[in-house]
Order: sequence, then C-alpha cells, then structure tokens
Amino acid sequence: MSCNIAGKNFKQELSFDKRFALAHNILSKYNDRIPIILSPYSKKDPILSKKRYLVPADITMCKFIIELRSQMPNIKSGVGIYFYVNAEKHSDDIGKTSNRYSMVLVPVSQLMGPIYDKYKDQDGFLYMVYTTENTFGIDVGVTC
Repeated sequence: MSCNIAGKNFKQELSFDKRFALAHNILSKYNDRIPIILSPYSKKDPILSKKRYLVPADITMCKFIIELRSQMPNIKSGVGIYFYVNAEKHSDDIGKTSNRYSMVLVPVSQLMGPIYDKYKDQDGFLYMVYTTENTFGIDVGVTC
C-alpha cells in the first residue's frame, strides 16, 4: 500500500507562499472556520469530489465524518472511515529531518478547533488523510 501524505498534491500544486496567503485570507474572512486539505491514504480509498473543506471550529470530528460519509454514497454501512493528521516530521538516527511523518488518529469526540490548533501546518491548513476498513468482516450474503 502506498502512503499518500496528506496534502502532498496540494503542496506540489501551490508554493508555500501561495498556500500561506490562501489560508490566511480564508482565516481572516471566516475566523470561526478551519481550512482543511483532505486526501485519501491509498488508491483503494474512495475519492471525494473535493479536497479542500472549510469546517466550523465548534463541531466534533464525528459530525465532520458524518458529513463526509454522506458524500460517499458507495460506502457500505459496515465500512469504517478513519481520519489521521500529520503530526510531525521524524528525525533519523543522525538527527537529520526526513520526509517521514507520524500519523495520528483523530479522536471522534474532539472539537475541530483544538485539532486544528494542535496539528495545523505552517502554511495555515490542517492536512488530513482518510482510509476505509471493513469493520464487520466480509459480507457473505446471509440474511436473518
């Protein structure tokens, strides 16, 4: 499985200065909202119609997941969706910073504001990845 670091394509499309200006323009217009860049973890995960979201800071992660799940009509009810944030770059054994990131599972009960405050990128966006997993085993077609 190839890992898609959250926002990799977005970061490649726009320079840091443009992303910084865009995020801060959004934050100045909508100070109660959070700019989020959302990417699938792998090619097997469903693709959403957009990757940029503007989310109220006072909703829970659970509410955000419910909204996103409604945009994924092909996802069966037995499939779980998990969201991760890029926490930090790792240092290798010599102390050099590498391009490896630690991925943190976002608690569904937490408000989006504190998630943003803790994990936002230097450019002002919160980068997240999502992945799906069949949580109840395989569907064998048995009905009761």
